[in-house]
Amino acid sequence: MRLTRKEILFICCLYLVCVAIRLLPRLAIHPQLLTFDADIWYRLCLAQYVLENGRPPQWDIRYLAYGHVPFWYTPGALYIYAFLAKLTSLDLPTVTSRIMPWIEATAIVPFFVLCRYLYSARVAVIASVFLAFTPAFVFWSAIGTPQGFSMFCIPLGILLWVTFLRGQYLGGRRLLHFFALALLLTINFATHLTYFNHIIILLLVHWSLIVEKKGRWKDYGWLIGAILLSQIATMWWWLPGKLYWWWTQGLSTSTASADRMIFFKHYGTVSGLLGHVAFFFWCILSSGESIRPSCFTCCRCFGRSIRSLNPIWRGCSLFFKSRICPSTTLSVRSRDSAFTVFYPAAGVMRGLTCEQFAVPLDRRRRPPRGEGRPR
Repeated sequence: MRLTRKEILFICCLYLVCVAIRLLPRLAIHPQLLTFDADIWYRLCLAQYVLENGRPPQWDIRYLAYGHVPFWYTPGALYIYAFLAKLTSLDLPTVTSRIMPWIEATAIVPFFVLCRYLYSARVAVIASVFLAFTPAFVFWSAIGTPQGFSMFCIPLGILLWVTFLRGQYLGGRRLLHFFALALLLTINFATHLTYFNHIIILLLVHWSLIVEKKGRWKDYGWLIGAILLSQIATMWWWLPGKLYWWWTQGLSTSTASADRMIFFKHYGTVSGLLGHVAFFFWCILSSGESIRPSCFTCCRCFGRSIRSLNPIWRGCSLFFKSRICPSTTLSVRSRDSAFTVFYPAAGVMRGLTCEQFAVPLDRRRRPPRGEGRPR
C-alpha cells in the first residue's frame, strides 16, 4: 500500500494539529508545571535517578519504609526521558512539557495508516479526525505518560500482523517481518505495561480472522513466537525480581479496583456517545447486502475484541481484589489507563458508519463509469 500525496499531506497537517493541541496549552504556563496523574512525577524521579546513577534503582523507592519491593516499573521510558534530557540539556519536567508533545502526537500516524490499509482513505480520514479530537485520547497521549507510546505501537502491531498473514512481508522476507513484530512487542513491553493489552488485541484479532476463515490456527505459532521473543529479550528486567509474582499477587492496583464505567466517563460524553451510536448504526448496516465483506470482517474483529474484554476485566478485577495488600501504600494509581488503548476502536466505527452513509450520496451525485454526464 502506498499513500498518495494528498494522504501524506493530510496526515502531516493532522500531526501538526495534534502537536498544537498538546503544546500550545503548555506554552501558556510554566514549563515545570505538569499533571499529577498517571505517576508522571514519580517516573521523572526515577528518570533523575537514572541520570545520576546510570541505571534504575533495584528497590522501589516509594516502599522503602515497608520493606524491599523490587522496582517493577518499565525501564524503557526512564531511559527515554534521561536520553532526551541529556540531548537537549533541559531538565526533565521541561522535556516532558516541551519535547514530549512532538513525540506523543505521532500516535495518530499508525492509526491512520492502519485504517487506510484495512478500509479506505475516507474511513482513515474520518476515523483519525474523530480520534485526534477525542478528549481521553488527547489527555492520555499528552501528559508525558508512556501510554502514548503504546497507542503508537498497537495499530502498528495490528498492521504488521495482518500484512504478515497476507504474505506482504517487509523487504519480501518472512523472517524479517516476524522479527520486526517481535522487536515492536519488545519495545512496547520495555516502555509500558499496556503491552499486555497489545497481546490481547493481537490474539483476538487473529481469532476473529480464523472465525471469518481469513486466518489459520497454525499461524498462532508465529504470533506466540513473537510474544515469547519479547519476553526473552526483556528477561534481564523482570526475571531477577520475579515481577510477574508482584504484578499478579504482591501488588494491588487501583485500575483493577476502579468502577468498570470509569473509562467511559473519562472518554468524554460526546465522544463516547458518538462512538456507541456509530457502532449501533454499523450493526444495523452490517445486516444488509451492501456492506463489503472485508469491512464487515474487520468491524466484527474490533467488536469482538472489545466485547471479549468485559469478562477478562471482571476476572482480573476479582483476582486483584482478592489480593489487596494490608498496606494501602502498595496501590498503583493508574486509574483507567488500561483502557486508553481501546479508544481508537470507536473512531474506526465512526469512520465506517460515515462512509456507509456517504457512499449512497456519492452514487446519486456521480454518474456510473463509462456513461458520462447527462446532457
